[in-house]
Amino acid sequence: MKKTKLVMLLALAVVMSINLSAQISKNIVDTTKQWNVLIRTTMAESTMSYRISAEDTIINGQKYNILQTSYTYMPIETYEWNNMSSYIREDSGRVYVYTDGPLFCGNDQIDESGEYLLYDFNLSVGDSITLWRELESYYPAEVGGRFVVENIDSILVGGEYLKRFHMCRVYNVGTYFVEYWIEGIGSTTDFLLSTCMWYEWSHYLLCVKQAEDVIYSHPDYSSCYISVGIEDIDGYEDIMVNPNLITSSCSIRTSLSNYSIKLFSIDGQVQKTRNNCNGITELNLSDYTKGLYLLLIFDDKNNLVKSQKLVKI
Repeated sequence: MKKTKLVMLLALAVVMSINLSAQISKNIVDTTKQWNVLIRTTMAESTMSYRISAEDTIINGQKYNILQTSYTYMPIETYEWNNMSSYIREDSGRVYVYTDGPLFCGNDQIDESGEYLLYDFNLSVGDSITLWRELESYYPAEVGGRFVVENIDSILVGGEYLKRFHMCRVYNVGTYFVEYWIEGIGSTTDFLLSTCMWYEWSHYLLCVKQAEDVIYSHPDYSSCYISVGIEDIDGYEDIMVNPNLITSSCSIRTSLSNYSIKLFSIDGQVQKTRNNCNGITELNLSDYTKGLYLLLIFDDKNNLVKSQKLVKI
């Protein structure tokens, strides 16, 4: 059986609509919110999500909530949340993060434990602020460092106008715009690593959810965008899926035995699972809504050997 290299670039666009009836919370520390961030490098893309746990802890006499994160590299049925070694608190418009370290931004990181200022929504035009800490004394403004508020305006979010801060990085030769801060939303780059732009690394806030409502989405994306790069996966040439334009059903034909399949909707939700398949497998989609689906086929060792987009018409 001839094996080939299967290089797959999977892009899942989660169609979103802003819920105009949702009451937008202007607090950053809100356990009902979730922040999705696209991390793009020259090698790959992935989506990282943040949320704030209702679980809290006391550090140096201050009450913090625990931060949680989830990385999405493939379509998954549920987010796999993990506690970070970082904690967050909010006090009168200022948001602080305490970290046990390390926190990474591209090629640099924060190693030392301690509290740093994440946001200050009390600033006025012309105010300067130091974020994170100066990681390198000879390059103090490259990661984190000093910023100035160039302008403050408002943006319509979920039917409500929220303050938007134009944040510029300060250099010896002047300033340049880096990102926006939006009250109740945070940075338009990375929720936790505000101002994180380091050479080949780029961070973009894709969307913010409050409870089940999407209250913010990136202006350059109409969706929460999940992109997955998978390289050097062995594939099999004898897997045939026909047709890919489906009115009622399609067939999987292969010599594989004991393989499994998963069918995902465009929003990453599992629609159908079959295990212990052999030879020909029929998929009945007659009751499914019209739209785009993704079929993944795994061999008996759970290696991904085939992916194909299916369109229900």
